[in-house]
Amino acid sequence: NIVEAILTLTLLFKCCVNQITINPGECPNFVPSPYFKPCADKCSNDYDCAYNEKCCYQGCGRTCVAIQQGKT
Repeated sequence: NIVEAILTLTLLFKCCVNQITINPGECPNFVPSPYFKPCADKCSNDYDCAYNEKCCYQGCGRTCVAIQQGKT
């Protein structure tokens, strides 16, 4: 069935691209927050973020944050 084939190819493409996507720049320096917040990963890697963001560890889970300017 053509729909199943397209869906399978789409999932395979997303999987492979997901593994190699690295947005330019670096994560900003982590500054601990004095406030409690629940730990949760909002991203797993840069593929989950906008092009000008990186998936960075923020002390309690990973989240998309703006890259440091001037870093490559």
